[in-house]
Amino acid sequence: GMNSVTDIVEVYDLLYRLGFSATNTAFFHLSYAVYLSSLNPHWLVKPSQRLYPEVANQYNVNPLQVVRNIDGFACASWHKNAAPLRSLTSRPLTAAPTSAQFLRILTRCIRRGTV
Repeated sequence: GMNSVTDIVEVYDLLYRLGFSATNTAFFHLSYAVYLSSLNPHWLVKPSQRLYPEVANQYNVNPLQVVRNIDGFACASWHKNAAPLRSLTSRPLTAAPTSAQFLRILTRCIRRGTV
């Protein structure tokens, strides 16, 4: 529905289903980024402008660290657990997604309410 987005727990659930666990701060960088993107989808057009800085600010880190962490998750999900990731994408993935692509895939799921 209109308000299906606002719960970060849904984001955690999606990430758990992709095989990630909340073992380090990187998980929270990723989940907060997906959460913010689901509320502000236009931020995904140029994530380095607003999205990464917002996440970085929330966790007192450098935006580059946020990108690196999300890239790490994108690669990990591709190499360790490609099937669930593939099942979420509209177009077939032929390589590990970039951090921005990864965020777009996850955000689409959250917004569609297919979690």
